[in-house]
Amino acid sequence: MSPAEELPAPLVPAEVDLRDFQYMELDVRVLRDSRFGAEVSGDAFRAGVMLWCASWHQVPAGSVPDDDIELANLAGFGRFFKEWRKVREQALQGFVKCSDGRLYHQMVAAKAATAWTSKLRHHYDRACDRLRKANKARKDKGEELIPEVSFEVWNERRLAAGIPMEKAEASAGIPPNVPAPKPGIPAENALRGRRNGEGEGEGDSLSEATASGAGAPPTPPPDSPPPPQGPPPTDRDLVFANGVTLLTAAGVSDKNARSFLAAQCKAHGERAVRLALERCATERPIEPVPWLVESLKAAPAGRSPTKPDRLAQANAEVARRFAERTGT
Repeated sequence: MSPAEELPAPLVPAEVDLRDFQYMELDVRVLRDSRFGAEVSGDAFRAGVMLWCASWHQVPAGSVPDDDIELANLAGFGRFFKEWRKVREQALQGFVKCSDGRLYHQMVAAKAATAWTSKLRHHYDRACDRLRKANKARKDKGEELIPEVSFEVWNERRLAAGIPMEKAEASAGIPPNVPAPKPGIPAENALRGRRNGEGEGEGDSLSEATASGAGAPPTPPPDSPPPPQGPPPTDRDLVFANGVTLLTAAGVSDKNARSFLAAQCKAHGERAVRLALERCATERPIEPVPWLVESLKAAPAGRSPTKPDRLAQANAEVARRFAERTGT
């Protein structure tokens, strides 16, 4: 096994680009109570936070190159390379090297994954608006309407077609001649391997034709059977598509994330795990694995926990972190 194969997978998909996001969310409580804030020197603390900020506008967001000349520059040391070397180890606390050769900060990568999802949803909403306008024109002409799909299906099929996010806005329907991704394969895996321009130019005609209706399949004769529709994503599809992304962004390896999700599905049911993942993405706990375990214990299979259940779960997590800090 090569050294690269022993490293964890990147914590966010390769396409995550937040250079148009001026602000980065910062959990002040986590920073204030962290070992990083308590242990490192003043120069190392400044350099580390500078690297967090720099990583937000790198691609993929949440990462920096593993190159000391570039790191020294990003950390604000410029040509004072020897000074950077003095604080390097402390400044890089929280960063982990991944199989793509870059350094990912676990907290920043988690924030980047959340911001990227919101960016995708914004483009999806605009795509839906365009599709509704296109369908209105098609209805007036007596033409077949283009079906609108869910955000999850839209994103999975965008990735399977190799359509960059900024070019996918024109299509809220299913691009023609694009097969649905295989169940259980998360969206980021469909993206990996598309580097150095692979797949570029393939998405424009697909997305634009779908929105305008020019590339839609011809209207079948009235007496012909309806065309087969792809099955909607199952709870299991959504568990692995969303769960692996969420857990790897928190520092869990791809293999361990899949094993954990499979075990939880077996113990609690796929629907219950899907609902728990949706709540986890909303509440954004510091440690999603124990949070999910407690959440699923509190909820019967297939049903969301009650408000008292969630409150008890939050109190239990606070008590656990307090015990870890105090050694009690």
